[in-house]
Amino acid sequence: PAALSTLPVAEQVRHGRFLAVGPAQAYAGAHLFLRTVLSHYVGQSPAVLALGVDAQQKPILTSGPPLWFNLSYRTRWALLAISNQGEVGVDVEEIRPVTGAEDLVYQLFSSAEHTVLHAAKGTAWWALFYAIWTRKEAWAKMLGMGLALPFAGFSVAHRRGTAVEWLEPGAGQLCGFAVDE
Repeated sequence: PAALSTLPVAEQVRHGRFLAVGPAQAYAGAHLFLRTVLSHYVGQSPAVLALGVDAQQKPILTSGPPLWFNLSYRTRWALLAISNQGEVGVDVEEIRPVTGAEDLVYQLFSSAEHTVLHAAKGTAWWALFYAIWTRKEAWAKMLGMGLALPFAGFSVAHRRGTAVEWLEPGAGQLCGFAVDE
C-alpha cells in the first residue's frame, strides 16, 4: 500500500478499477518497476517522474534526457526495454494453451507463419505460436501502433527447409528469449 501511494493519482485510479487482485497487483508492480528503473536514468524520484503519451497514446517520458521505453507484463512477469537510441517494443507471455488461438492464427498471422505453425504439433506448436505472437506484438508496439497494425500483413517467421527462420519485417531488430522459473 505504501508503494502504491507513490503512483500518480491517474495510475492509482486505474489500479482501483481492476476487479481481480492478481491483475491489480501485476499492474501496480509493473508500473512501480517502470518508474523505479526510469528514475535511475533521469535522476528523479519515481513519484515525481513525468510520464505522458505521444500522438499514438504510447507512454513517453516528458522530462529528462531522451529515452524510449516499452513495458509488457503479465501476472507473474514484467519486461521493460529502455533505449537512448530510438523506439523499442516488448511483449511477454506465458506459454500456455488458450481458447481461440487457432482463430487468431488465421486472422493475424501471415501465410508464411501459417506454414511454420502447420508443421508443429503439441507443445512445439504453442512455443512457436507464442514466439511468433510476441515478436509481432513487440514490433507493433515499437511502431506505436499496437493492435491497429495489420498483423497478417507482415511476417516474423518462415520455414527454410525443416527450420524456422526469424525475420525483421522492416528496419529494426527482433530478439526472442525464453525464461523459466
